[in-house]
Order: sequence, then C-alpha cells, then structure tokens
Amino acid sequence: MHHFGDIGSFPARLTNLFRGGWIESLVTSVPYNLPDEMLPLVAQIGELDASSMALSDELYLGLVADTADARATGRLARVKVHSTNRKAFARVLRAQQGETIDFSADLEPVRAYYNLDPRTFYQLLQFGRLSGARDMSLHSAALGEAEVAALLTADLSNLRHLRLSGWNLTRDVVAALANSPAVAKLATLGLNVCGIQAGSVTALVRSPLFATVKTLDLSGNKIGKGGVTALLKPDVPPALKQLVLNGGWLSAADKRRLKAKYGAKLKV
Repeated sequence: MHHFGDIGSFPARLTNLFRGGWIESLVTSVPYNLPDEMLPLVAQIGELDASSMALSDELYLGLVADTADARATGRLARVKVHSTNRKAFARVLRAQQGETIDFSADLEPVRAYYNLDPRTFYQLLQFGRLSGARDMSLHSAALGEAEVAALLTADLSNLRHLRLSGWNLTRDVVAALANSPAVAKLATLGLNVCGIQAGSVTALVRSPLFATVKTLDLSGNKIGKGGVTALLKPDVPPALKQLVLNGGWLSAADKRRLKAKYGAKLKV
C-alpha cells in the first residue's frame, strides 16, 4: 500500500477488484497508519493479514482504530497480526467493543512514542497508553495545545520524567503544563525543539514546577535574550540539578551570564 503513493491514482480496474468483493485476503506490511483513502477498500476484503512483522504499540493500536468501521459495517472479518502482537491486539479489540480492560499489567514504566500525529496520539490516550508511566517521551511535529490539554487528563500520578520533542508549544500551553497538579511530581521536564521563546521561559520560571524539578531541558529552542533574562531573575532552586540549553543559539555573553548564575548545573 505504501509504495504506490496516492491510492486515488490507481487504475479503476484495481480498485474495482476490492469494491467488487474479489479480494478475500490482503497481505501487507503496516509500517505506518493505513492511508485514509485505503480504509474504504479495506472494508471490501475478508481478511487483512499484517502478520509479516511485529508492530510497535502505536501501530497495532492504530490498526485497531483504522479497521473499526471495516469490521463493524464492511466485509472485514479477520485481522491477522504477528504472533508477538496477538495477545495485546485481542485485548485492545475487546476494549474497543466495550469490555472493561485493565491495561496496566501489560505496560512498561518507561515508554517512548515517535512520529506521532493527532490520530495516533488520541488512540494512545483512548487505550490507556499515556497513563501510569514513570518515564515517557512523546515525539511529534504535529501536536500542540489540544494534545497537551488531553495529556493532562491521563493518569500521570506515577510520572517522574516527561519529554516532549517537536511539539508546537505557546506560552499559554507551557504555563498550563507547568502549573498543572498532574505533573507536580516531575523530576525531569524536557521540552526540546518545541518553539519555546522568552514568554514560555517566563511562564516556566514562575510556575511551582521550576522550584521542584531536578532537570529542565529546553534544548533546541531559540529562547533569546528575553529567555535568558527570565532565567536570571529567580534564585536558583535548590532542587535543580541540570538546566540544559544545548543548541539554544545563545551568545557568548549570555552563556557567561547564565554560567555565573547556575554554575555547573548549566549544560550548553
């Protein structure tokens, strides 16, 4: 599926094979979410065989969500996955069908999800993948304000290390995150390449989290002189062990001022 590009450009005779009901089993790999234009065709087949490779957590969750309509109203009767995914896949299918499932026993305390788009993010949230973690990294170039608000509805009571990379975070979003009781126990907050500017840095240093977090990582953000000024205003919190500003486009003078304030705690 993913080698052809725009499925809408296929010759009509190929898509007619699906719509005419001639495809009983489609064998394919699923390296990403199913393309939107492919979903109506999946409803015309009897079996989708994606068992050629083991799927990551986000991919088999996406497969459950992507095939929901095809299984409910179409011909799709079977979805085959790799043997390592079968048990977890079956549990998610049952949860989607309304059964109450406790996923906590199946989840690792350390989790990392990459290349997230909004659809996959909300699937992870829906099936409890963003709850109960101790250490969580979420990498995306397509998530922002709405997803931060949604993330704060998850069970983050065990969360001690949170890293968001590539997100689009405004000052208001950063303030909402840093002031939320849901993340009050964080030891590490990483907001890498998230568009953090001076206003967001000001919101961070004014939040209660700044006084308690051990590592604050703002690498890859152009915080500017305003951001440097904001970091120089408060006393250095006793709990802070590392302030990481790698790739922050800081001038030599700004680095010297920050070094004089934060000493060995500053990493640039």
